[in-house]
Amino acid sequence: MRLASICMTLAMALAIPGSAMAGEEGQRPAAAKRQWLGKAEVEAKVSAAGYTVKRTRNGVGRYEIRAKGKDGKTITLFVSPWTGEIIGQDTKWGGR
Repeated sequence: MRLASICMTLAMALAIPGSAMAGEEGQRPAAAKRQWLGKAEVEAKVSAAGYTVKRTRNGVGRYEIRAKGKDGKTITLFVSPWTGEIIGQDTKWGGR
């Protein structure tokens, strides 16, 4: 009984890191970078969402796009490199 309990605990401990890696898009392994959409494709999707793209750069697990919104304010958008979807934004650095 005790041996079975130890084996179960060990199996669960080993399974957790593997399932965590398969989680969110931002947590994908670096090897998946070759599957990223190109900058032009991502910029086209952001433009279609109503933003004017000023600059695009690679972030850690995402694209970071400086853009101007319909209201004329500058914003930094965080974009999924696999889907081109906007996954976050930051207005803190928009004034620069």
